[in-house]
Amino acid sequence: MSYIDAANQKEARRLHQAMSELKPSLLSRLMSDKQIKDQLQAEMNQRLDQIGFDQDKIAQRLVELDREWDLDRALKVHAGILAASGITLGLTMNKRWFALPLLMAGVLFQNSTTGWSLAVPGLRHLGYRTQDEIGFERAILIARQVGGEKNVGDLHPPRISPDLPKADELRH
Repeated sequence: MSYIDAANQKEARRLHQAMSELKPSLLSRLMSDKQIKDQLQAEMNQRLDQIGFDQDKIAQRLVELDREWDLDRALKVHAGILAASGITLGLTMNKRWFALPLLMAGVLFQNSTTGWSLAVPGLRHLGYRTQDEIGFERAILIARQVGGEKNVGDLHPPRISPDLPKADELRH
């Protein structure tokens, strides 16, 4: 075994020990998407209970939902800010900062190809919701606004089915 291999093994053991000593506090909260999703769902249900069928409150909440940033938008804006910061710091401070825009490009690429990235749990923890989650709340409010209690049944987030005919097919 060479000196480099022994040093790498020693470093790997040290890293493993440090990782095992990490307290599961913040890291586990950020990584537990189900808990975050459940919390966001509970907050939405609480808001809907507070609003009830009051038409003024429904209209006000619909305006708020129109202004709410979804997870994808927040990811793109945060990545853009960090990339611009990296370029600025790379030009003025140290060239190592140029790694930050590359990292942000990687995060955006991963998110666009897989629908997930390392930044998603952190943004979810900050309270950003997906378009489907915002649309689900909007659908419930619109149903309450239009038809009152009789139109609010078992609503589910809107999904686009691939089996639906295209607009051109409907014209014929």
